[in-house]
Amino acid sequence: MRKLIWVILLWQPLFLFGQTMESGDVFTKISTIISNMPLENGDDYSEPTNGEILDWIDMLDDLFTANYASADAKADALGYDVVEFSDNTTSETYYVLEKLGNGANYWGTYVLNPNADREEVILMSPHPRFDFNTAKEGIYCFKAIDAGFFMMAGTHRCNHTDESTCSGTTDACGSSAPYRISDLAHSVNSIWQATTEYLFTLTSDSYFIQLHGFTKTGSDPYVIMSNGTRQTPGPDPITAIRDELLIADPVLTFKIAHIDLDWDRLIGFTNTNGRLINSSANHCTTNATSTSGRFVHIEQEKTRLRDNSTGWQKMATALTESFPLQPLTVELVSFDAEMVGEKVMLSWVVASETDNDFFAIEKSADGIKFQTIGNITGRGQATTPKTYQYLDTPSIGDNYYRLRQVDFDGKMELSPIVSIQYSDNSKIEIRVFASDSQIIALMENPEPDGIQIQLFDSLGRLLVKRTLFLGENSIPVENIQKGIYHFRATGNGQLFSAGSLLIN
Repeated sequence: MRKLIWVILLWQPLFLFGQTMESGDVFTKISTIISNMPLENGDDYSEPTNGEILDWIDMLDDLFTANYASADAKADALGYDVVEFSDNTTSETYYVLEKLGNGANYWGTYVLNPNADREEVILMSPHPRFDFNTAKEGIYCFKAIDAGFFMMAGTHRCNHTDESTCSGTTDACGSSAPYRISDLAHSVNSIWQATTEYLFTLTSDSYFIQLHGFTKTGSDPYVIMSNGTRQTPGPDPITAIRDELLIADPVLTFKIAHIDLDWDRLIGFTNTNGRLINSSANHCTTNATSTSGRFVHIEQEKTRLRDNSTGWQKMATALTESFPLQPLTVELVSFDAEMVGEKVMLSWVVASETDNDFFAIEKSADGIKFQTIGNITGRGQATTPKTYQYLDTPSIGDNYYRLRQVDFDGKMELSPIVSIQYSDNSKIEIRVFASDSQIIALMENPEPDGIQIQLFDSLGRLLVKRTLFLGENSIPVENIQKGIYHFRATGNGQLFSAGSLLIN
């Protein structure tokens, strides 16, 4: 008797062959990008046009609503790639926005964690090649605390000779002079600033943790922190982070701009990201006069926090304790679609609900543009599991479904996408699994011209192509390395099954 190694459920979401897929350690990937980043000369950085900024925001809309294929196509037009990155160290899937190899736009690297525990925390490293190790610290903390988003500039802050029109000066590029346009913490005409604004308006509870470094003199503390103003917010995340850092390292000393009112060095008041987050009258030229409490500017001496992973872990621990996990509004256990007769039965199980107003059921023909087809009222507050169901009449071809869960206050979350391919004149069923160095495909109903099965690797390269007929079909794969592969079963212009196989 054959031993089944991996069984594939029918009607899984389709594998997107145009999208780049990678695996490994996202920390290593970001470290490689840092090593290859343009330095202080070369004028590699370029400012985006207004049209490019609008196109970037349109792409972010797709990225944050899980329309990854559409986001990838729009990113490609901007010289960028959306990489689906499977991290072997965290079992998380990240989406990395990085410059294409032949792309000319060094606008930065951006990483989305769509299943983050701390989705409200955004780590920012604006000076990766000037402030030693702040980008490595940023991506380390991003992984360690399971944060929602990571941002890293694309060049050295002094890369371009053109000066920013925004107020403030620095001696970072030599003698005291205005900031450069490649200094993304001090320029408003940038993809970095546009992304910051997008994230700031996306939710009202996000926090932007910006990591910097400085050379400590005898009178300096180890850490200088600021929210971009002299105002004290309530609650105050900066004092919470300070207290947790002191627990992690009692040697640390601090200056905080809204507590130590005479301290005026390295407090980030001219930071255009902070001005935006604090709603200044002019993000480019005017310091903020009030604070949202959502901008955290951290200047760090090297040896105790930035030098290596020992210091990075202190920061990660402080952030973990300062931003405790929030209970899920609705804890979604599963979401499935299956054919019941000529209908699609959508079923989802929730473990608990908090302030849950309703579920909107959304449908799409391409997995990109969705329309609401029905609503089901939630239970408000509930601590017991419940199964919800919705019956839909499928369209001929591909049918994609997702849930939009909406709270009483209007906040909402999207579920993963499920799909079914429907044909009104075919009842073909295909089961595919790997066993004993071969792929077994069982076709239980006939198709006169046969069904074609294709096997692809993680890069979308075609490895095997066979025609299947009624009954059991064996496809030898002894010359294929162990790993996860993707298959498609098609016939007469229709997709009958798609999914993944583990060959070992």
